[in-house]
Order: sequence, then C-alpha cells, then structure tokens
Amino acid sequence: MKSPFYKIEVGLSGVDDATTCFNQTHDAFASAKSIIKVIWKGILVDAEVGSRRYIIVHGKNGSIQWSCTSNSNPDINDFELPEPFITEQNN
Repeated sequence: MKSPFYKIEVGLSGVDDATTCFNQTHDAFASAKSIIKVIWKGILVDAEVGSRRYIIVHGKNGSIQWSCTSNSNPDINDFELPEPFITEQNN
C-alpha cells in the first residue's frame, strides 16, 4: 500500500541546537494542513519577542515554511502544500 507523507522540520535558526524532524503520514491534504496549523499556532503562542523559531514542510516537489522572523509568511489559513513523498508499506 502506498502511503503519502511530509517531512516536517521544526527548529530555532541561528543556533547550534538540534532541529526536530519527523515524517507525518496522512490520508488527505486537509488532515496534513490541520496538523501544520496546530504546530505553527503553538509555536506562535509560545514564541518570545524576536524568536527565531520556524517550521518547514518538505514534499516531493519543494517545501513551504513559516518563520517567526519573517514578515512574508504564507497565510496559515490558505496555503498549498507541495506534493507529498510516497512510501510503500507492507501490511
């Protein structure tokens, strides 16, 4: 069975701290977008002024990112995800 997924990267730019990366599988774009919204809104709620936190969603044909230091982030309520990676899973 084929399983679509995104590689999600969450980090703090400009420091030597480790970046957190994980693969998020999904059954529909709507569920993937919902998870990304929750993560980004959580980052914003907890971010200090001047925070350099970010999230990047990597897909097969590119990526999309949000950063606390950017004034030109994509609209979190209306964005397009890149094509997901596909992996074969044995059941």
